[in-house]
Amino acid sequence: MDLNSYTPYEELAGVYNTYVDEMINEALSDNRNALSKEKLMKIPYSECYLNSITAAIGKQNKGKTLTILKQIIIIANTSPYSHVLIYINRSGSPSDDTFESLKHLIKIPIIYLSQEEAEDYLKNFLMYKELYNTIKKQGLEDKIIDKQRDELFETLSISNFDREFLHSLIFLDDAVKSKLITNEKSYFNQLLTQCRHI
Repeated sequence: MDLNSYTPYEELAGVYNTYVDEMINEALSDNRNALSKEKLMKIPYSECYLNSITAAIGKQNKGKTLTILKQIIIIANTSPYSHVLIYINRSGSPSDDTFESLKHLIKIPIIYLSQEEAEDYLKNFLMYKELYNTIKKQGLEDKIIDKQRDELFETLSISNFDREFLHSLIFLDDAVKSKLITNEKSYFNQLLTQCRHI
C-alpha cells in the first residue's frame, strides 16, 4: 500500500458530506412545489416566520408585550394573509395597558378569550380554518350555501375567499403562568408541537 496515496478520514468524510448535500438539494429541488409549505418562510418586514411560534421571555415589566406587539402590528398591517388576532389572557377581556394603548394600530379584528374558553374556541376555529383550506384547494367557493358561507366568514373574521390561505395570530399573554402551557395534555399544548399545521 502506498502511504502517499492514503486519504485521511476527515477528507473522505468531507467529500461524502458534500456529495450527500448535493443529492439532498437535488431531491428537494425536484419536489420544490410539494415542499413549499414545509419550509419556514419569513414574514416580510418582521422578525417572525409563518407557521411558527414567536416568544418573548424575560422578567416582568421589561418590554415583552411591546416587543411582541410591534411584530403583531407589522404582520397585521403588511401580510395579506393575516385575518384575525386571538388575544388570550386570564380574564378574556382587555386588561393589559400596553396592549390596549396600541391595539388601534392592529388593522385586523381582535378576539379576546379567557384561558378557560380558549381550547374549545380554538378547536372550533381550526375546524373552520381547515374547511376554508379545503374549499380553496378544491375550488368550491361557489358551491357553498349562503348560510354556511356566512357562518364560516363570521367564525374566521373574514368577508370573502380572496386569501390563498389564512394566517391567524394568537397572542397568549403571560404564557408561562397559563394552564394552557403548563398542562402537558392540554389541546393548546398539543397545538404548539404541530403549529405548522394550523
